[in-house]
Amino acid sequence: GLGALRKTKRIGLLELFKEAGIDKSNIGVYEIGHIIAPRLNATGRLDYAMDSLRLLCTPNKQRAEILAKEIGRTNRERQLLTVNTAQHAIDSVKSKKELKKLLFVVHESYQQGVIGLVAGKLVEEFYRPAIVISKGKKFSKASARSVKGFNVIEFIRTASEFLVDAGGHPMAAGFTVETAKIPMLEKALRNKLGNLLDG
Repeated sequence: GLGALRKTKRIGLLELFKEAGIDKSNIGVYEIGHIIAPRLNATGRLDYAMDSLRLLCTPNKQRAEILAKEIGRTNRERQLLTVNTAQHAIDSVKSKKELKKLLFVVHESYQQGVIGLVAGKLVEEFYRPAIVISKGKKFSKASARSVKGFNVIEFIRTASEFLVDAGGHPMAAGFTVETAKIPMLEKALRNKLGNLLDG
């Protein structure tokens, strides 16, 4: 894969590399994980992923240049939104009297596209499983991240009576909940947590 990227003649990728300031001959795991992939993912997080697909498929250099610049701008917007939302969530956790075994943060200003990244930042900051909820009028979307040895999707499913749907794997999960049931869900999860975690 790395070899193919370094030799690619795909116009969309070449314009994306140019926008990001990447020398294609030196592309490695870091460039993919921290520069290229976040740009391609940003459109789906904040808007519609279609522009990333269009960039990868277009044979038109001018179109590719416009799309690459737009995707770069969207990624910068996503970065700023993530930083601001993560800081809000961290401050929210710090404002509580004690650090709970499970971090559970809910706010109507949180954008669905970044709540997974924000949950990850909470885990980095406090080393606790974290659930971050983007609060909607009728339904709310949530994203969870875990710590080693704690199966977060299995844990979330223990409160399935409060959920519309849930999916994921031991370290990361997402679910939908009726907004009116969020307080009941939080209480149920905190009760079920019991002695599963130390500290």
